[in-house]
Amino acid sequence: MQKMEKKAASYTGIYGMHKYWSKKPFNLVGNLILKYSKENDIVLDPFCGSGISVIEAVLSNRKAIGIDINPMAIFITRESLIKINSDKIESEFKSLQKKCESKINDLYKVKRDDHVFTGTHFLWSDGSLDEIWYSDEKKKKVITNPNQKDVELANSFSYEKIPFYLPKAKFFHNSRINAKSNMHVYDLFTPRNAFALSFLLSKIEEINDSELKNLFKFCFTASLGQASKMVFVINKRGKFNENQQKIQKCFAWRYARTRKIIKKATY
Repeated sequence: MQKMEKKAASYTGIYGMHKYWSKKPFNLVGNLILKYSKENDIVLDPFCGSGISVIEAVLSNRKAIGIDINPMAIFITRESLIKINSDKIESEFKSLQKKCESKINDLYKVKRDDHVFTGTHFLWSDGSLDEIWYSDEKKKKVITNPNQKDVELANSFSYEKIPFYLPKAKFFHNSRINAKSNMHVYDLFTPRNAFALSFLLSKIEEINDSELKNLFKFCFTASLGQASKMVFVINKRGKFNENQQKIQKCFAWRYARTRKIIKKATY
């Protein structure tokens, strides 16, 4: 009998595509499926979560049934297994990019002298725009202080002016995650990022092919964390000096880099 692994593997590949609470080690789950079932057996997981047991069962030639009270769990599980022609994905992505890229980039314009750049990071401290990062003509990272135009552009957005879908549900109070009952879901994003994301989602909703639409929604939801206030700045991996630790405490408001995320999630 093959010796079973006891060390949990890290989440890479298909299991690293989307965040989900309390994922189980896929290699250990897969070993249990191989040990206690045969090919073509049915594997049932009544609390499937991100779908690791379902995916492992399918990949080892078992049949699988996944059940969960959370519709997001079912959505993630299904989209992790769906098969769509890569040419169709690429074609739809290019169409989506054409509709969205320039409009979203315009939201993050950084004007310096006679040049216009697209900001990649906007660092805030105590409610004020503190620092901006962008790449110059030579693709070199530039870190600069915001000028009056930068501040005016950042402050020109508001949740109330967003004409697209915006999640308005409130959190329930949970001190463990610093969530207060007067906080809305949209409070996790700056008004500018909320606008960009809601606009992108509106274009995804216009996709006619339902399977492609759901795949791009999967990529969209997978990217949300990186466009939220929960992202903090890491200037350098490893140990931090005092100034770097101070910067790390600031939040980076990052716009969704859709192309990079979608390609990573679908190829």
